[in-house]
Amino acid sequence: MDALPRFIQIDQLVLSGTSVPGGGQATKLVECIAPDGGAYLFKSYTPDVRASVALKPLDAMVAWRLDLSDADRAELDVRCAWPRALVMEGEAVQGVLIRPAPDTMTDVIVHKGTSRPRPRHLSALARPAAQADKLGLRYYEAPVKLAVLARFCGTMLWLHERGYAVGDLQPLNAMFSYEAHTADVMLIDCDACAPLTGRPALLPQDPEIWKTPTPEPFGVRTDLYKFAWMVVRCLQENLECPAPDPDRLRSLMQTRTLDTLVGLCAGHDVPGAGLLLRDKASAWPAMVTPNALYVQTDESMRRLWLPEGAVPPAPAQPWAQDLGGGADLTSTARPRRAPSPAPAPSGEGVPARLVVAVLVVLLIAAVLAFLNR
Repeated sequence: MDALPRFIQIDQLVLSGTSVPGGGQATKLVECIAPDGGAYLFKSYTPDVRASVALKPLDAMVAWRLDLSDADRAELDVRCAWPRALVMEGEAVQGVLIRPAPDTMTDVIVHKGTSRPRPRHLSALARPAAQADKLGLRYYEAPVKLAVLARFCGTMLWLHERGYAVGDLQPLNAMFSYEAHTADVMLIDCDACAPLTGRPALLPQDPEIWKTPTPEPFGVRTDLYKFAWMVVRCLQENLECPAPDPDRLRSLMQTRTLDTLVGLCAGHDVPGAGLLLRDKASAWPAMVTPNALYVQTDESMRRLWLPEGAVPPAPAQPWAQDLGGGADLTSTARPRRAPSPAPAPSGEGVPARLVVAVLVVLLIAAVLAFLNR
């Protein structure tokens, strides 16, 4: 069980001089040491949020984490920067303590010879190749985008099963890493999550472009709507695009998946949408392998993905070994040639019929020599 109390007075924190601008509900995020000796971020609320925050629902979020089983709590801590404690000044809420995201979820930006870390939000998935090259950052191919989004989808569905909606679901509220062909995602700003029954701790503040067509409380419906738009906008590499592009998306997914996303983006209730997304949360990460990238289409459940401008690999030869299920898109090595047969040892390789003929001649000569004695 955690040793951190649910309520901490601000003067009990050892605040460092290191902070980053907050945005949204926070004025800033400050590195600090809490009374349990652990390193946290103090999310300092804006004056408006301090005045409107609901103390009991916020405390209930902290208590909910502590009431989880050990396994679920460990899983939550990997998936989410969930509030660990309320930071108070007297009886007034000043903010919350959260765990920082792993360093692997940051990019290093070099500006005028100075390097500084920058959070790698899901918005990086929408970055076009030309922009990535200009910034010196990584460009993510479509199957990798889907693998990362699948990890986020898994967290969204995990929270739904346990009574919470993501609520303010948008690319800036999650960070990710992609290493060794594996994606990991952490949901941040979790104090904006809303219980599926009951009052949320914070007032809704989602950006205009991510709002549902008809205003409604945060819940499963709003999460599915926003997640569908996040998939569409990341794949179309435009976080402000107003409509899905079916022609572009059809090359990346099956018709049923496309129809589901388009329906959700229109604000419709799509039967079976949750089950389909659960399937994709497992299937899309499997499309990224050490040797190749794949997509699922109507023609193939595992079609080789070729980046724009890439040359298709030559047809496999009968002797070829498929070591990874497809072409290695990260290697410039040429295809292996068929091995040449090893040279025969001396005395081998003589035709069998010639050997028989020689033996017959020798046998006849021996018989004649015997008869002439």
